[in-house]
Amino acid sequence: MEQDQDIVIKIARIEEDIQTINAKLDSILAILNTDCKKMSDHIDFIEQVYENVKHPLNYVMNSVSNLISDSRRIQDDPEDS
Repeated sequence: MEQDQDIVIKIARIEEDIQTINAKLDSILAILNTDCKKMSDHIDFIEQVYENVKHPLNYVMNSVSNLISDSRRIQDDPEDS
């Protein structure tokens, strides 16, 4: 009879521990969801900025690249010698 009572007490403690663990997990999940939302918003912002800057940046890079290649062609052109 006393063994049965010990088992019941141990089961009650285990149930309390499980409830405590579940409460802690809920708290952790709430924090993670908030942080994930913030990171998602940040990623969306960066992608939007990149989309707005990408095309002008490509234009500038192509223009500079063309200027550099033209400059090299003029320096390497044997007809100027």
